[in-house]
Amino acid sequence: MSHKFVALDIGGVCLQIFREKFFPRQLLAAPPAALLELETAFECGRISAPEWLSRIRQLMPELQQLPDSECWRRFRSIVGPEVPGIAALVSRWVSQGLRIIFFSNTSCVHADEVWRNISFAEQISDAVYSYEAGFMKPAPEIYRCFEQRFGVPELYLDDNADNIRAARQLGWENARLFTSASELLQES
Repeated sequence: MSHKFVALDIGGVCLQIFREKFFPRQLLAAPPAALLELETAFECGRISAPEWLSRIRQLMPELQQLPDSECWRRFRSIVGPEVPGIAALVSRWVSQGLRIIFFSNTSCVHADEVWRNISFAEQISDAVYSYEAGFMKPAPEIYRCFEQRFGVPELYLDDNADNIRAARQLGWENARLFTSASELLQES
């Protein structure tokens, strides 16, 4: 088994994310502290999915009359289609002997949805998720969690500049801001 690997963020790198499919635009434009705290607690695995749903209903009264199944359907709909070209890029890397590891801030609900939405699931070797690690990027603890399991990746791609900056501060020299798969395909 290869010890060289690529660490991939999910949202914005592998799959498109549409937060507005669940959250009202005004809530996204100026999220209250309560929403930010709730999202962090859920994405860090500090609260369960049922507890998150109960508490998000308090912040979003329009959800209160909907059955749980409809609330979860709407929440899952945030996860959109693949970023163009990412499947071809992952296939190329795997054919070159690289292992692909997801490295993402996500909840257990969205992590499951990711696996249903990507065409290249069989090419993903493993994952480090915030809800399992207990920390979210750019906190150094989640990078250390990744390092303890896999070491420093050959390449780390993320669409969030703060996450890339944090990785570089921890010695991940090949951390790179993702702009498009086609750019990387041309380089490979």
